[in-house]
Amino acid sequence: MTDMSNPTNRLQQARHARGLDQRQLAERIGMAPRTLQRYEYGGLIPKLDVARDIARVLGTSVEYLWPEREERRNGGGTLHHHC
Repeated sequence: MTDMSNPTNRLQQARHARGLDQRQLAERIGMAPRTLQRYEYGGLIPKLDVARDIARVLGTSVEYLWPEREERRNGGGTLHHHC
């Protein structure tokens, strides 16, 4: 079962809902597929302009895909990613 509270899973689900594989989404937003993989698997959080492009192509919002961006903006502290 997929945990939708995890932003990584949100990005993957939104991509699947649009019928796109990682390569196709990366091409549509003009980035390397490897970079998109890092966003999708939680190793990186994209800069705001890139996050907006991804959200636009997927028909969703930055806040939905990366809620931790909002936490950081509101003084929620530094983000740490554990793989």
